[in-house]
Amino acid sequence: MPVTTTTGLKGLPVMLSASLPDELVGTSRSQDLYDLLVVLAGGILSSGGRLVFGGHPSVTPLLHRVAKGAGVREGQVTLFQLERFRQQAPVEVQDRSVFGGVRWCEDLEIMREGMAAMANAGVFVGGKTTGYVGNKPGVRDEFERFVRRHPLGPVYLLGLLDGEAQRLIEEKGGDQPWEPRYLSGAERELLRFAASPDLAAGLVLADLTHMVEANCR
Repeated sequence: MPVTTTTGLKGLPVMLSASLPDELVGTSRSQDLYDLLVVLAGGILSSGGRLVFGGHPSVTPLLHRVAKGAGVREGQVTLFQLERFRQQAPVEVQDRSVFGGVRWCEDLEIMREGMAAMANAGVFVGGKTTGYVGNKPGVRDEFERFVRRHPLGPVYLLGLLDGEAQRLIEEKGGDQPWEPRYLSGAERELLRFAASPDLAAGLVLADLTHMVEANCR
């Protein structure tokens, strides 16, 4: 079982593509998103890693709270937002102590390409399957753009919150070149189907830590 704490991510930028599917809004499972962010985002930030994400009403306020609790430092969180939603953005977006330099983008393509270009690892969880902005679900679009730029990943597809990420897991299966490099086959299977936020986050953090350590040798 991998450890759930991590040290020394040395500025590694991790793209987080996450949102709560509509069918989970208002259910007890909506807590799983916050629990995941507490361990995953909190672990990345407290160990010196960086987060890159596109603002979503179900994620931005939660990530703001987690970042505050983790003692976020300037430049650790890069938030991308669509210009046309500036007036509807959650109030937390204005907190420069967490989101120091919000990247306001004119369209989805610019925003999502910018996120994929900035990150060196990607985590994908949940995501709307209907009623999304753009011509395809956001998690799917961001996954595809990230993989095009980083064909060897690492990509972490989590089925924890169902949604579009779960559909991608069912379509892609295992043995992909972008899969986590330092997890065993059994651990990668756990990552795809873990119902525990702590377990899913712990697996991601363990692999990220091993990747950074290997690159520093």
